[in-house]
Amino acid sequence: MLKLYYGPGACSFVPHAALEVVKATAGAEFETQSVKAAQGASSTRPNTRR
Repeated sequence: MLKLYYGPGACSFVPHAALEVVKATAGAEFETQSVKAAQGASSTRPNTRR
C-alpha cells in the first residue's frame, strides 16, 4: 500500500492527484497521513474517496 505524507499548508495537491489517477487506472490503494512537523504529531486516515 502506498502512503502519502502531507503537512497542512504544504504543496501536496499534485502528488495526491497523481495517486488518485494511479488508483483509478491500476486500482492501487493508498492512505494519507497528516504530519505536523512543528508539533511532532501525526494522524492516519484511510483514503475513502472512490
